[in-house]
Amino acid sequence: MKLLDYPIMLATRTFLLLLHLLALPITVIWLGFRGFKNAECRYAIYLLINFAFDVLANLIAPILPLFAKPSLGQSNNGIDLLVEPRLPKWLSWFMTPDNSLYGDKGWQTIHYPNYKSYTGQWLWLVRNNAHGLVNGPLAAKFKAISDIKREGNPWLSKNNPEHVGQKFYATCGNYFQYMTVRKIPTINRAIFFNIGWQFDPFIENPDTKNSYVAALKFSIKIGAKV
Repeated sequence: MKLLDYPIMLATRTFLLLLHLLALPITVIWLGFRGFKNAECRYAIYLLINFAFDVLANLIAPILPLFAKPSLGQSNNGIDLLVEPRLPKWLSWFMTPDNSLYGDKGWQTIHYPNYKSYTGQWLWLVRNNAHGLVNGPLAAKFKAISDIKREGNPWLSKNNPEHVGQKFYATCGNYFQYMTVRKIPTINRAIFFNIGWQFDPFIENPDTKNSYVAALKFSIKIGAKV
């Protein structure tokens, strides 16, 4: 066990949460300029719920594996179906729906090879906390991909300089998604915004057999040099 693993990851997640909280007023102002439509009011409320839950999930992550039991479910980002440690249904908001507490292949081979250990399991929950919430109660549920109205490029990448200035906007009932890549003034870097609910994977792969559930999303990342 690496004694500094948890404080380092907790500090990293806390810093990320603070950045998101700083960005939240800007997001609310932008939503205000758009007239606070029903979808956008819902989004602002859901974000506050998600941020509060994120803090709780980080703090209690070390005790959650105590409740885990081996059970059949999705693993390796939904590719495999395996019997591995998982939280009970009443704690499902704290774990990833498509992975067990062993994490995905990247976690197992690159980030934490001792992934089966007790420490490896709760560090995975720190790194990927509250996914069950954003993929469950806070997610957008719809009946068909044809219900998604969209414009722009759904394949936007923060690492592609050619995407700077492009955007993607989608609506589905009282839900929306807005993605864009912009140049940061005064420095040669792009910044990537992805807010709303994740409809782009359904546009990218219309033949997906996944259930029609779009997870809540709030992501602001530094991108490629421009």
